[in-house]
Amino acid sequence: MSLVTSLTVVIPIYNGEKWIGRCLDSLFAQELRGRELQVVAVDDGSKDGTAEILDSYSAREKRLHIIHQANQGTAAALTAGIQMATGDVVGVISQDCFAAPDWMASVADAFEADDKIGIVRGQVLPAGEINVPICHCTYVLKPSRSYDGVTIAFRAAALDQVGRCYDVSLSRAGDDADIGWRVVEAGWQDHWIDRPLSFHEVIPLTFWRALGQIKAAARMPLLVRKHPGMRARLKLRFLAGSPWQYIRLSCLAMTLLTAVLTIWSLAALLIVLTCALYVIEAVQQEMIQCSPKGKFLTLPAYMFVSETLGEMMLCWGSLRYNSLVL
Repeated sequence: MSLVTSLTVVIPIYNGEKWIGRCLDSLFAQELRGRELQVVAVDDGSKDGTAEILDSYSAREKRLHIIHQANQGTAAALTAGIQMATGDVVGVISQDCFAAPDWMASVADAFEADDKIGIVRGQVLPAGEINVPICHCTYVLKPSRSYDGVTIAFRAAALDQVGRCYDVSLSRAGDDADIGWRVVEAGWQDHWIDRPLSFHEVIPLTFWRALGQIKAAARMPLLVRKHPGMRARLKLRFLAGSPWQYIRLSCLAMTLLTAVLTIWSLAALLIVLTCALYVIEAVQQEMIQCSPKGKFLTLPAYMFVSETLGEMMLCWGSLRYNSLVL
């Protein structure tokens, strides 16, 4: 049983002036239980006041180490950060998250309890009420093999074994899942802490800006080609999903198929059924407390369009990378 004496937290940052202060404050207030802390903030070419905020923290906090680099994407920023990390445990947290007071102490205790553990994760909850239909807010309530990178911790020895790098070709399209799978495939275990370890800010998005992020689905086949064992975990291209999600996508696929076959009456019936399923799903979203217009119109429309485009991008990616996901 190896002791954890030092901890490093890496934060990839791009235009994070609105949130980075709260994130840093939560890290420097961590319960360390006698362990040393290092925080590595990687400013990935921010164009706002992020650099000035980081420099002001650095002037009064010696545990903060800053990397300023030209904009290269999240994966490159994370790679630079974890390569600089010196801790026995390396945590990663998003700029728009803030950690629970005992996050790093809890993961360190878990690593000390079993030398076979290479990854420690836990719940991520919204930092506030979600009162808009479309937003950027990742909440993780149960473990999955997607290894969401908003808040995660690795044993340094595991990173050394698999390589301290995130795949830049998968930046924002599975780079966090890739490094998680590399660690597990190397024989390390994945440990889950069933309570909140961090909180993700709720950031409203416009309809079209949110749709612009869907193009990342085209690189999902590249991730699956890299990790063939992932296929056994996939259900309609998702590593985590509900039965209703699979039913909606099945109806969506049948709708597209009947439209291609010009069976218009059946296609019309299926599209009505599919839209109804999206409305039901939107209304049942317990964490989203938005207006009736948002729940009955905006959110169902976004879910329908995004999943339709997502499937198209997935098909294109399967051809592009010669890797069939389903």
